[in-house]
Amino acid sequence: METLLTAADAADSAFADRATRALDHGMAVIPVVWSDEENLWDQLGLLAASEMGSIHFSKEGEFRFWRQTAFVERVDSLTSVATLSRGRAFALSSEASWRNAYTQVNVEINPWMRGPVCDVYQSQDEILVAPGETVTHWARLSHVVASITSPESGEDYQAVSAGMADLSASLSVTLTPYAQQAKLVFENTHASQSIYVLRMKLRGVPMIGYGDDKKEYVSALAALPGKKELVVSGNAFLQTRQQAEMAGTRLRDLVQQPRRLVGFEGPLCPWLELGDRVTLPNESEALVVSLSISSSPTAMNMRLVLLPVDGLFPYTSYFTWGASSYADADSGRAYY
Repeated sequence: METLLTAADAADSAFADRATRALDHGMAVIPVVWSDEENLWDQLGLLAASEMGSIHFSKEGEFRFWRQTAFVERVDSLTSVATLSRGRAFALSSEASWRNAYTQVNVEINPWMRGPVCDVYQSQDEILVAPGETVTHWARLSHVVASITSPESGEDYQAVSAGMADLSASLSVTLTPYAQQAKLVFENTHASQSIYVLRMKLRGVPMIGYGDDKKEYVSALAALPGKKELVVSGNAFLQTRQQAEMAGTRLRDLVQQPRRLVGFEGPLCPWLELGDRVTLPNESEALVVSLSISSSPTAMNMRLVLLPVDGLFPYTSYFTWGASSYADADSGRAYY
């Protein structure tokens, strides 16, 4: 995430000037990562989802990555920062549905391995380079690659004149490789002859996904009727058994019973942010999972979606670095 955000800073000065970042240390190692032209927000979201973390921007423009333990680590998630009064509410709602409960969570992981050297690109047309000119050609690769071999004349392409005379000595080829594409710059140094680049190909070491491994996490609650499975798939960054364990066990505990969501509309509490804990009118507590603000010339209001904390985590005591005592007995639990 740090690498992607640094690239965004370099590409957009407005983003660099206005956005800061606060990134939790990840809980897992992702063996293979890459990014070419994908949407930045989508990539950051997939990285977070690979270990059941979350991302968002604060009101101050700070990009935040929270690992899945954030709600048992953050002070404002552990202690209520505001009390929501029924008398000040414009609207209150509560919803819980069995449709949102699942008996089993299936997590598909996508391991990647290096394959043998092979052709990862083949041009379908000739590439024409006029005398004294330079042509930039983008090659979309058939695989994500770990490396690409610099193209060689006679092996990977032919450089010829209109009369099929060899002009390879007058052509220089510069390769800039990326994960899923490559930039080729052809420079023709001949004074009078155009060069036709024929049968251009690139060889490389592809990264091959050897099928999805599926891990199943079954609910232990006997009260759930029938069978209903939640499938987690399509995340190329979810690659290891450890990631599957972290995502699957947490999701299983979250969705094995219907989660009640509370809606609240009322005057804006200006310091309130996502993840903060609040006290509800019935004196129970909940976490802010959605926050939207509306304003008019005379008022500022907020609409919240709140997740009650009762039963949200299986235990009440967790070991936290820098806060908990390390002892032979009575230490906090090490999460999952």
